[in-house]
This record gives sequence, C-alpha cells and structure tokens, in this order.
Amino acid sequence: MWEHFFKLRSSEQFKTKWRVFLKENIGCCEACPIFFQFVTDYIIERLIKQNYPVHLNTSPSEMEAASLTYEEVNALRYTAGYVIRSLQKKIERSANPLLEELVL
Repeated sequence: MWEHFFKLRSSEQFKTKWRVFLKENIGCCEACPIFFQFVTDYIIERLIKQNYPVHLNTSPSEMEAASLTYEEVNALRYTAGYVIRSLQKKIERSANPLLEELVL
C-alpha cells in the first residue's frame, strides 16, 4: 500500500493534477514543491484516522500487565542469558583496536 502511495505522490501526473486543482480553485498554479506531498500526506492521515479509529479508554497506568507462566519466565531468562553470553564471546574474539573503548 505504501509503495503505491509513494509512487502516486511523487509522480508528475499527480503534481499536474494538483496544479490544475489549485488554478481552478484559487487562481494559482505554482506552489512550493513540497506542498503536494504535505497536503496529500495530511489527507491520507485524516482518512486513515477516520476509517480506522483507535480507542484508548484507559491510561497506561490502569492497564493490567499480562502475567507470564513459569515456562515463559524460564524461556525469557534463558534467551537473555544466551544473548549476553554471545555478545561476551564475540567481544572476546574481536580484533578491533578500539576493543578497550567498546567494553564498558
């Protein structure tokens, strides 16, 4: 979707249509080059907000945190330990001359 939007927004045909629109409605056909992109972005943003509203009825402090099971806690601890140990090994094997500065 965004790829198509970007191609449309940056096409010469699209800019020409904006120039025609400006000339017919306000009598001016020249505008800042970024004008077309800004207005188009604003319109798309408003359309998305209108068609896909997000309702946040509770503040973050009122939201209940999901609790982890025993297995999930252990998996999280294992993963965190694995990542830290892997980084330590990589730093130990590194031949970077700035190694002293990298290690806190």
